[in-house]
Amino acid sequence: MADFYKNQRKFLQFTGKQGVNRLKKELQKLGKVATGGTYNSVHSVEEFSEKRSSSSVFADEAIDFIDKGRRKGGKFPPPDVIEEWVRQRGIVFRQDNGKAMPVKVVAFLIGRKIARDGIEPTHVIDRVFNKKSYKELIKRRLSKASLEDIRVRTLTLSKKIQ
Repeated sequence: MADFYKNQRKFLQFTGKQGVNRLKKELQKLGKVATGGTYNSVHSVEEFSEKRSSSSVFADEAIDFIDKGRRKGGKFPPPDVIEEWVRQRGIVFRQDNGKAMPVKVVAFLIGRKIARDGIEPTHVIDRVFNKKSYKELIKRRLSKASLEDIRVRTLTLSKKIQ
């Protein structure tokens, strides 16, 4: 029996891959790949049924802070996350005597600055998924996939009638 939704399924997979690739590319462009945790967590999930279909892109919770930033005067970010970030970036603060400060101290100082001054938002989600070119690409691909599936259904049904 023919798969009447074959092209729409392919479209959903294409959409998911495009979303993942575009988000990862934008994170790199913005310099938001330090430990690789958020970057590597970006993935898509496609769900398909005859009544409803979706393709969604997900990432770990840090994407919210990258996207929306962090307000001034908020609480300290998790110290272990900042410590890992400091290690990955190779950030070293030196004392007056030239000795390097311990990673925990550096992470505390950075965390305090983040809590005090906040983090500017990048609006990475809007930059990726609300671009006119992306929306037009999706519309074109969906139209093409739907029309092809309708053609297959029509041909299959007409053969059954003959």
